[in-house]
Amino acid sequence: MLWGGNEGCSASEDGGEDGVDSDVDMDVTEEAQGAIDETQGLVEGVASDLVEVDDIDPPLMLMDDYGDEDLLLLCFLLVTVVVVLSQLDGRSVRRPPGEVVVVRSDFFPRLKANRSLKAYRRTYTFDYGLAVLLTYYGNGCGQDGDGIGGAANQLGMSRTAALRYIQKLEELLYGMMDDVVYFPAPTADEEWDDLVEGFSARGGDFPDVACIFDGTIVRTRRPNEHLGFYDKSGKPSYNCLAAIDYRNKFRYIGVFSGSNSDQSMWNQSEVLGARARHICPPGINWLGDSGFKIWPFLMVPYDERRGKRLTRKQRCYNYHLSSTRILVECVFGKLKARFKVTHGVTDRRSHQTNARMICVTVVLHNLLVDIGDKEEFDIARNDEERKQARGVMNAYNQYWDRTKSEVQLAESKRDSYANYFYQNDNE
Repeated sequence: MLWGGNEGCSASEDGGEDGVDSDVDMDVTEEAQGAIDETQGLVEGVASDLVEVDDIDPPLMLMDDYGDEDLLLLCFLLVTVVVVLSQLDGRSVRRPPGEVVVVRSDFFPRLKANRSLKAYRRTYTFDYGLAVLLTYYGNGCGQDGDGIGGAANQLGMSRTAALRYIQKLEELLYGMMDDVVYFPAPTADEEWDDLVEGFSARGGDFPDVACIFDGTIVRTRRPNEHLGFYDKSGKPSYNCLAAIDYRNKFRYIGVFSGSNSDQSMWNQSEVLGARARHICPPGINWLGDSGFKIWPFLMVPYDERRGKRLTRKQRCYNYHLSSTRILVECVFGKLKARFKVTHGVTDRRSHQTNARMICVTVVLHNLLVDIGDKEEFDIARNDEERKQARGVMNAYNQYWDRTKSEVQLAESKRDSYANYFYQNDNE
């Protein structure tokens, strides 16, 4: 009421100043007063309505105005907003840096100008090449990984460079094989005597032993030409025939496919077989297992297969032969412990490459024996027995073939050894 009166007063004053008729101002004031009274009546009506619905929950009234689809849509939008805000990276809303940092360097232009198309052919010293070869042979190929790549990573070179140095050193060491792995000449009596005396100094029971023969299996991946490379267990492998002396050195190594037996490797060898009679001098014994055929210079145990029952003399002979022949198994274990690559050649598929690798491990083994494996034994030399044994063997022609009579000679020689061992053990 006062606000309306004041407005009317101000209007009348303004009108007085402007020269407006006072009767018109009074009519306007009455109309405004009527509008105010009408507004107050409406407010009182609304207040009375609110008093009547005071017990009703306003939120429920609002929710009733929306359908289920609208509520579901609102919930989905709320979840979407929460997920987006949770994944928002605060760094993305930062303002860009006001300062631009520029590093001025001529490194990349100089590198581009000085680069060479043959930069990948980086050369290393001989020490690095030998180190990667020994690392590869020492760590092995592994069943699941790449042995060459692992050796290259350890020395900080690429696999291609490591493979190139390994191949070159393998060719070099393989060329040294004839000078490192060899039999003494048939006329080199002193060398053969040293081999015999070495076995005697190690406590070998069998007399006049110079070399021991046996075979070992080396696993491999299936070669490209895989026919005949499966051994008796059905796995691809190589069968290696070796001869060792008392110093744990190899005197012969031959790599054949896994399907070959000991006797098959003996027959296929370019050095052994019928040609072995030109190598082993009279009075010298070579030892082998029951997989070899008996020769006058190759003593093998009595065969217990095919239901044969051995006598006490024969078992005594087999015991003394095995106690001396076990040395070859120790040498195979030492070779595979030094060069774990011989546990399984899995990096390569070429037969020639794998065979060369096995031969190189034997060459390295002999070189390491000469360099660091110093083994000295007390030599007990019996010249009289050596002279008698050579006299007996000189009575026969050394250029023989393995005929029936020669087989009988070898068997009689074995029987005489059996009697000798049996008498000594029962004294």
